[in-house]
Amino acid sequence: MQKGTNSIPEIQGLTIAVRNMKAMVNFYQKVFNTEFQERRQYGTSLYSGTWLGISLVLCPAEVANNTASQNRHQFDIRVPNLEVLVNKVIACGGERMGKMQQDDSGKHIGLYDPDGNSMVFIEMDE
Repeated sequence: MQKGTNSIPEIQGLTIAVRNMKAMVNFYQKVFNTEFQERRQYGTSLYSGTWLGISLVLCPAEVANNTASQNRHQFDIRVPNLEVLVNKVIACGGERMGKMQQDDSGKHIGLYDPDGNSMVFIEMDE
């Protein structure tokens, strides 16, 4: 991005404050094929990688001084095969928020990661 232009901001990265680091690293590795690098900072381990094309850092909640019990933002993520994704999420410690729904745009379902962060996964109709 160039200074002084009317360009739209872009998301560069995301940090998730994590309570169960081992489960969260495993979940994002297995479900999204995220490859993490461990780095020591603030006297603890943080894990960084690329998730859905953006930089992702998993940071212990205590370091982030985060006391929230659940995320405040929710991603809607488009996937090619919802059934396969749901099975992978459940196998990696995630949970369903409810039943799979179908509407004019396709199938969708809300799922939780191991720390209880919600995401909506969508399989669009062709």
